[in-house]
Formats: sequence, C-alpha cells, structure tokens
Amino acid sequence: MRQQSSKDIKTQSKNGTPSTMEELLAATRYTLKGFKRGETITGKVVEITGRTIYVDIGGKAEAVVADQEYELAKDYFRALKPGDEVTGVVLITENDAGQVILSLRRAAADSRWKAFEQAMAEDETINVKGKESTKGGLLVDADGIFGFIPASQLSRDYEGNVNELVGKDIQVKVIEVDRSQNRLVLSEKAVSEADEIEKRKKAMEAVIIGGEYDGRVVGMVPFGIFVEIDLQSKTKPKSKKEEGEEIKLEGLVHISEISWEKVDDVNGIIHKEAVFRPLAGGGRQVQDRQQA
Repeated sequence: MRQQSSKDIKTQSKNGTPSTMEELLAATRYTLKGFKRGETITGKVVEITGRTIYVDIGGKAEAVVADQEYELAKDYFRALKPGDEVTGVVLITENDAGQVILSLRRAAADSRWKAFEQAMAEDETINVKGKESTKGGLLVDADGIFGFIPASQLSRDYEGNVNELVGKDIQVKVIEVDRSQNRLVLSEKAVSEADEIEKRKKAMEAVIIGGEYDGRVVGMVPFGIFVEIDLQSKTKPKSKKEEGEEIKLEGLVHISEISWEKVDDVNGIIHKEAVFRPLAGGGRQVQDRQQA
C-alpha cells in the first residue's frame, strides 16, 4: 500500500477543515514562539504541583521552573498561585519533554527587595539568620539576600560577643534599602531594645531647649563630658504611674561649652561623678557642685 504524502493529506478534507498542522496554524493565525537561552520572557502560572511550577509562555508546551530554585526562594514560590504573571529567564530552550526550563530567580529577588522596602515603610519585624561576624558588625542571610547589622545596631547583650549570633535566627527591622547598591542594613536592637528606645524618644521629646536640669558626669573624653540629666528636675509627671519612673537621658557637653574661658583639659575643670546643672541645647552654664 502506498504511503500517503503530505499533499495527499492536505487534499483529503473536502469541507475546508484543516487537516495538517500547517493548515491549522494558518487558519488560526497562531504563531509558535521560539526562545533563546538567556532570553527574558513573561508568562502566567497555570499549575503548581508540589515544587513544580508550570508557566504558559505561548510556546508549544508549558515552561517549567527549575527545581533547584525552590530552595533559594521558598516564600516567593509558596505565594504563587495559578493566574499570577511571572517574568523569568530561559535556562534551557527545550528539554526531553519539549519544555522550556525557566529561572525565576530575578523575579524572586525583585519580590524580596519590594518586601524589604515595605517592611521598612511599615516598621515591620523580619527574621534573618546570622552568617558571619565582621569588625563592623554581622552579615546575615535575609531570605537569600545578604544583609548587614552594624555593631551600633546590636543590643548591649552582644557587645564583644557578635559570634554568638552566627547560625542563629534573629529578629530585626529594616533601616536602609538600596537595591541599586545591593545594600540592606538592619537593626537588631530596634527589636530587642524597642521599649528602651521608645522611652528615649519620649525623653527627647520632653527636653526643653534652654531648660536647666540636674546632671551627673558619667564619662569624660578629650573633647568634652558625657552627662546624665534628670528630666524630672524640670518636667512634671503627667500621671501617677510616671511619678515613680525615673526619666533620665545622657548627652554630651562639648569642651567649648563647659566654660566661658578656654578649657584645654576637662579633667582640670570637672571630675567624674560631679553633679551640676547644665543648659539643654548648649550654653556655658556648667557649675560643679562638688567642686564649688
């Protein structure tokens, strides 16, 4: 029996119904897309089965997201649902099943950076994992993106013991996001010392510029003295609860503000634990009661 040619097949349909793939494509005006490795394409999620994600990209078969990417951005992939539009990069133009293999790593990274920006805007707490201690602080893994916690943003409990946080889950707040510089700065003490920070903020709001406060020297440096002032010596408590609370704040009196006369050595004018009454916001009104 003679094998039918494509020409024979084309002429078998007498009612005009397409009988070959070429005729079908011509009738529907559908064009099969060809893809190149490294090409960025957009498609819609059509199905999610376990860790496998199928994406309609307009090809002859649905694209599949590379398996190894799931572990790199679990939260992003778990949030995907059928109908979501995604942008990916072609890794393999066609596997044995005729499918395009996609990478959504860039899309996942976009999603994470947006989440960090939102967390900073809404003052949300996020979880990260300590990776490596450095001279200046701690490197952390924030859902696949490296972040940094400066030493100044770690609580006093970790002064000199940053290594204790390596490998541990840490709650932090985002204080700086710069995606163009791949920069993510976080604060651990904004979470662990939140109550104390709020008290300091309220204390600062209670300070009256030009007001006089009882103060005590708590530190001395070549360029001035650190003073702890008692805000209750100027302000009145607003409630009975506040009557028993100490409202103290530490500040710096610069060497140029200690006396009307030039001071070369603060040790010759003030000694540690000295008690005096400085002016908030500056002013050469320091009077050492213990030396007087």
